[in-house]
Amino acid sequence: MKRKILFAILFMLLPAVASASARTVPYVALDIGAYYGHWSFIDNMSNRSRFSTRLPLVNGSIGVGEVLGTHFWVAAEFNAYYSNIFSHYQTISVNGTNAGARLREKYGYGISFIPGIILTSNGCERGLIYARLGAVQTRFEYQQTVAPAGDTRMSDTSWRRAGLVGGGVQFRFYEHMSARAEYDRVYYYRFFALGNRIAPIDNIIKAGLVYSFV
Repeated sequence: MKRKILFAILFMLLPAVASASARTVPYVALDIGAYYGHWSFIDNMSNRSRFSTRLPLVNGSIGVGEVLGTHFWVAAEFNAYYSNIFSHYQTISVNGTNAGARLREKYGYGISFIPGIILTSNGCERGLIYARLGAVQTRFEYQQTVAPAGDTRMSDTSWRRAGLVGGGVQFRFYEHMSARAEYDRVYYYRFFALGNRIAPIDNIIKAGLVYSFV
């Protein structure tokens, strides 16, 4: 429900912004970076552990923004990403028996609301400082080496949702080209996989290129 409300706000906001602004800026972006995952884990015997990983990320985005006056910016952006990041195997307890377990993030998509402040030099737009607020859906795969009691499965794959907060800077170096750098923190809703409770948090550091069509 929260995700649906966020989507509705974003799409209702854009027409209102457009009517108050002199310029609409559609754009595309490509970012590369790294995931720093910290995934809290409680097995079905209530033992606590933490999965962690650091692996590359590739992210593609399309967006539309509006320039408000001379110093303000607001945009909505849709992105899809591929990471295929996974943790090393951890030892957990499955009904009193030691087993190995691993969690993997495969790919996902999201939508963001991006407010910002435009930086100017000699009357020209040169850069942007911005914040990012968004919602994310990610495909997770959980694996363990011993099946839980009463179940034959040793893996569980599902889509999981999260909220995202972050911010970055963007500088134009050519007529339609800009470079940006960004940090995001992603908070996933806690979920269960084969009787184990998992609460992932991701830290994302990325940099990329933005092409504006205006």
